Amino acid sequence: MILYYALGGGLGHIARSFALIEHAPRPIRSRIRILVSSSAAPAAEPGFPCPVDRVPDGAMSHTGRYKNFLVDYFGKHRFRCIVMDTFPFGLLSEMKYVMPRLPRILVARYLRWNAYLDMCGGINDAVWPEGAVIIEEQDSMYSDALRNNCFLAMARWPVSPARPREISPSSGKTACCIVHSGPKEEIDQLTGLARRVMAEKRIPGLPRVLTPDDGIFPAERHLSGFSDIVTGAGYASCASAALLKGKIRYHLHPFHRRFDDQSLRLERLKSGFWMDDKPGSSSEAAGILWDLVGIHA
Repeated sequence: MILYYALGGGLGHIARSFALIEHAPRPIRSRIRILVSSSAAPAAEPGFPCPVDRVPDGAMSHTGRYKNFLVDYFGKHRFRCIVMDTFPFGLLSEMKYVMPRLPRILVARYLRWNAYLDMCGGINDAVWPEGAVIIEEQDSMYSDALRNNCFLAMARWPVSPARPREISPSSGKTACCIVHSGPKEEIDQLTGLARRVMAEKRIPGLPRVLTPDDGIFPAERHLSGFSDIVTGAGYASCASAALLKGKIRYHLHPFHRRFDDQSLRLERLKSGFWMDDKPGSSSEAAGILWDLVGIHA
């Protein structure tokens, strides 16, 4: 079995994992389980291409219970390889010690490296992944650390479940949608932005709000009726904006995140330097990832 470790809040980690797992070769995909922690996970489970396991809420809030959960979980499934999303040593640095002999491959979204190091309490004893698939430009200190400890493969194409061919320009029809899996206060901020966008573009009616409670996943495949999308500037949203450019207008608002810099990502997207300027999408990035996994699994 192969573990895809995608712990983190919201649906961003899960949406990115969905896009990569969906393109895994059948022999590999049949051996994958994904482990998540987001309370939004139930929205994704019905259509996910592999079994979805969620860390119990009680375990995430207590170090001892979380450790016991992981011991039981790894013992039950006998994984041979781990794909780590974003966090090379785990969301809580727990993977510095859990199953240290298992091969690991990192999917490297942007990470606030200094903040992550502070949380980890040092990494001198850490087990580094064998390889890292770089899907977004990192800061220099983190890039150097990866280069010194891992085999690096560059795949900086948008990794997103969005399917541009399924969405055509609105042909004059205008409607606005808010897409977000964050807390109410953030949805309220996006609602204010949506109202300004609608007033400026003379879009009638009220904005539609899509949250995990609607049970729509991946949301990127349910946007064909909208001309304008208002959302945060997380990786998943920016990747979709890059893929759907010219078909749907994205209005991205950067939120503060401990381990992510959404303002930096939005600047890169606007300047055209966030992604490589060449054809490619989730399938190309997935090909690189699963080739690396196949070597070790």
